[in-house]
Amino acid sequence: MNRNLRAAMMVVALSPMSISSALARDKAPADVVFVDGAIGSVTAECGLGDLCASLVLPNKDVIELYNLGAGSCQAYTLSLARKRGDTVLFQSPLQSASKRVKEGPLQSDCDLFVSTYYTFDAGKAKLGLFLSHDGTLFGEWSVQSSDTGSK
Repeated sequence: MNRNLRAAMMVVALSPMSISSALARDKAPADVVFVDGAIGSVTAECGLGDLCASLVLPNKDVIELYNLGAGSCQAYTLSLARKRGDTVLFQSPLQSASKRVKEGPLQSDCDLFVSTYYTFDAGKAKLGLFLSHDGTLFGEWSVQSSDTGSK
């Protein structure tokens, strides 16, 4: 079985809640507006060098997350940047989550991508990153339950 097929099957096995999300998208979902006025956007799919997601904060600063790719047997590297206008306030690399499966029919000698979650805007915004069957990433913003008043 080729490595890409094994990796795609592994993601589904490790992330049963994102099975429906594992298919490539034709278009990006609608923006998400958070209670403080921040606006989260994601792209339909996010290949190497692409902008995956952005969050416009209430003060108009913008947080952007770019896909820098993954080497063989390595987690995806992402670039997180916070900007104010054209000025980059800071930039930092991030790693996606990964897991090595040591047993079963999908065992691997490599660490494989696992659905990864990041929290922004003082805990108000949560971004999930998922792997499509074609190897691109895609994201989904969600509102933290504390923002909606539900418990």
